[in-house]
Amino acid sequence: MLRKLSIKHFQSHKNTVLEFSPGLNVIQGQSQAGKTAIIRAFELLRTYRPLGYRFHNTSSKDPVKIEVEVEDDRKITLEKTK
Repeated sequence: MLRKLSIKHFQSHKNTVLEFSPGLNVIQGQSQAGKTAIIRAFELLRTYRPLGYRFHNTSSKDPVKIEVEVEDDRKITLEKTK
């Protein structure tokens, strides 16, 4: 089970940390709030295809970093520098 998702410098997310509870979790927000970027971050972790415009940071020179932590404290991390 997923415990935490961290997104740094990815699309509209400068430093976002989502902690998940057991069971059903819902992500909601206004239009253009970054909900789709969260789904894209999960998709990048799932497929490991960090190519193209979706895996970039135009607002900063800092590296893009997406990390997920699962139940037994294992972590999966993707990081891309320019």
